[in-house]
Amino acid sequence: MSQFILKFQNPLFLLGSGFLLGTFGILVRYMDVAFGPMTQTALRFAIATVMIWGFMCIRKIPFRLKSQNKQALFIFMILAPLVPVFFTLAVLEIKVTNTLFLLYGASLGTTLIMGRLVLKEPFTKNRLFAFMCFMIGLVLIAKPDTALILTAGILFALLSGLFDGLGHFSRRVLGSDDVWTLLFWQSVCATLMGLALALGFDSVFFKTHDLAAYIATGMFCIFMILAGLFMSYGFNNFDLNFGTIILSSELGFALLLSAAFLNEWPTPAELLGGIFIFMAIILTQFKHTVSLPSFSWLRRR
Repeated sequence: MSQFILKFQNPLFLLGSGFLLGTFGILVRYMDVAFGPMTQTALRFAIATVMIWGFMCIRKIPFRLKSQNKQALFIFMILAPLVPVFFTLAVLEIKVTNTLFLLYGASLGTTLIMGRLVLKEPFTKNRLFAFMCFMIGLVLIAKPDTALILTAGILFALLSGLFDGLGHFSRRVLGSDDVWTLLFWQSVCATLMGLALALGFDSVFFKTHDLAAYIATGMFCIFMILAGLFMSYGFNNFDLNFGTIILSSELGFALLLSAAFLNEWPTPAELLGGIFIFMAIILTQFKHTVSLPSFSWLRRR
């Protein structure tokens, strides 16, 4: 059992993170009863910052960052926290299904490009098959419009996907040695951005007292910290593009959790999409040393 966990620890961490991310949509529904959309974003990060600070003080973890990779730190601290911001702005402009499709499509495309060009990850047969399975599953779940015209909402959704993919890239580069300090400063930056956005966009900060909303807020903060830890451990020395596909298990888990807690049952197409996504995840675990067929026959003799 221990050998199995050791062998598949990265995929297991990413699957765990996917499960936690799959709960966020449900928890946001409960929080929405008491807080404005941007206010709850700022509140989540503020509480998470205090939690991380307390843990670091107890464990005597230094607040000084070890990494000197300024580009990766900028992406992790500034760009990655903008993902929920641009996602929220996109949802206000276009359909949620189109937003999901563009976010995950752009995120996977970004990690594919960064993994190939920067990390020199090979492009192989099962990478192609996993990518195809993922996209089929994503289309079945998100059901995007056939004609997507470039609007502000489309741009926001693409930016959220771009920053999401870059965030995974920064986790891959930064590793997990400094993970608590990285999460603390990322949470501080996200709190400040969230406060600024709440002041700019929310007409109502606090709606009403609701015990379920307070419990959901606490759960969200704990799950958010755990998801951040799991992603850092999962992407550490692991294939960037495959890691993103495994993390997309969030979509499948969200379907199951929504059915269980919100009584929102998935359609047959959505169920089939979830199956395709988990097929893509399984494909990531096959050996990928076989290269794609050569196209040298297309060259002139």
